[in-house]
Amino acid sequence: MDVDPYPGAVTTTGSGTSSTITGLAAGTYTYTLTNAAGCISVASANVVINTQPAKPAAPEVGTVTQPSCTIGTGSVVLSGYHQGPGQSIGKITGSTASKTISGLASGTYTFTVTNSAGCTSEASTDVVINAQLLTPATPTVGTITPPTCTVSTGSVVLSGLPATGSWTLTRLPGAISSTGTGTSTTVSGLPTGTYNYTVTNAAGCLSAFSANVVIPAQPVTPAAPAVGTITPPTCILSTGSVVVNGLPSSGTWLLIRYPDGITTTGTGTSRTISGLSQVLITLQFPMLQGVLLKHHLMCQFQLNRLLRQ
Repeated sequence: MDVDPYPGAVTTTGSGTSSTITGLAAGTYTYTLTNAAGCISVASANVVINTQPAKPAAPEVGTVTQPSCTIGTGSVVLSGYHQGPGQSIGKITGSTASKTISGLASGTYTFTVTNSAGCTSEASTDVVINAQLLTPATPTVGTITPPTCTVSTGSVVLSGLPATGSWTLTRLPGAISSTGTGTSTTVSGLPTGTYNYTVTNAAGCLSAFSANVVIPAQPVTPAAPAVGTITPPTCILSTGSVVVNGLPSSGTWLLIRYPDGITTTGTGTSRTISGLSQVLITLQFPMLQGVLLKHHLMCQFQLNRLLRQ
């Protein structure tokens, strides 16, 4: 049998009850059938071949947003692929000429677009999503050195700081910042108060607040002891004594005698120090003016008179 399509009168010869005609360009066709005896059928119904669907362009890669210190995924804006009322990108459907694809984990991606006719584009250029930036660990509070009698400020050792790159340490309250490198630092010059610290690494990521750093008030330096009544040695007693006043009214105190360094501890605002030989005595609390205890001259005079009798 011969099958003739119209227009064009292209003839196909074959046998059997069915045949597939391929390679048909867009257009409208009818077919007639001629049998072995040369008899021709009437024309078939119209065969309409539609225009080939357009293949969408590959998605254009626009702005790529990388993961941040607090967001672990990135995103990309894809555009330039709209070819009809609907399309899908990686099984994400839409109908606009631009689409933001978010929630992308670290990795390298390409994208294709399939339009409503089912045609799929070529792959886009690579979309590279970097690893999430690392948030630094909270600074670890180490040794706290409180103010002393002579130094009015304290210090603290902070460790667990970023091992690579530079960092910025911020003290709160006050937002006082300092920069440095290495995993540990000593922050000095801290007035009395309670502080917390954060650290920002080289990538700009900020840690959580540290534990409290408590700097107590500076200890109060006591006033110098005041010299009261001085009792010199007598004819029968070879040592003298002194009353020391103005000692701390609360707690215990330590009284130091110079030059021999003899110490006395006690409580209360006054103390009599006895058993003092003839010598220049200094009592420190911290430092007291010298007290010279001399033998009574009359004792020596009376002794001389007795020896002459």
